[in-house]
Amino acid sequence: YLYERMATLCLEMGWGEPFSYARAKEIYAAIELGHTIADTFSGAVSVGFEKANGGIADNLAPTDGNTSLSVGGTYTMASGIELTGGVRYIWVGDATTALGPLSPEFTDNSAVAIGLKVAYNF
Repeated sequence: YLYERMATLCLEMGWGEPFSYARAKEIYAAIELGHTIADTFSGAVSVGFEKANGGIADNLAPTDGNTSLSVGGTYTMASGIELTGGVRYIWVGDATTALGPLSPEFTDNSAVAIGLKVAYNF
């Protein structure tokens, strides 16, 4: 009941779909190329793309598609410790949201995502 009431209120007020940040209607495509450079190091490069849908974007995820470039690598030590890291640069698609009578616009945005994992294999 609560989900239905929230969705109805958001649509009546013109705020967009409240729970679509789960991106159930979107498809993200990526092409990745990985290579083992040495016995202890491997790397990967990937390019990603999410198609822009147009229209009003949700307030919780004010983007409309994106393009990204990622690089990453894994180094394995003889002791069993494995270090993995990566960086992704994302060109975020321009979007307009609906917030009551306002129509905020998000343009020329980008983001950087950085990840690091330390693992011990035994």
